[in-house]
Amino acid sequence: IRCDLMARSKSKAQEFDRTVDELSLKLGQWLDQKKSASRPVITGRQIMGYTGLPQGPEIGLILENTTNWAINNNIIDQDRIREYVLGWKFNVK
Repeated sequence: IRCDLMARSKSKAQEFDRTVDELSLKLGQWLDQKKSASRPVITGRQIMGYTGLPQGPEIGLILENTTNWAINNNIIDQDRIREYVLGWKFNVK
């Protein structure tokens, strides 16, 4: 596309280059956000240690919900994350 535009109009080719650069930057920022959003903010081992729960599906549920809560609310403080986990109702056996 750039070569075709360059053959027709140098200014259009330069505008195309600027647009591609802007979009590349936005895409990179979006990908960085998605990558960091997919990382858990706490580990399953931490959850088991805080709660006394055994390994199992409830740990995964708590992990997913805690990560979503922390990301959606821009929470990075581990003490607040721990308190959030401890706020869950548990069936400790």
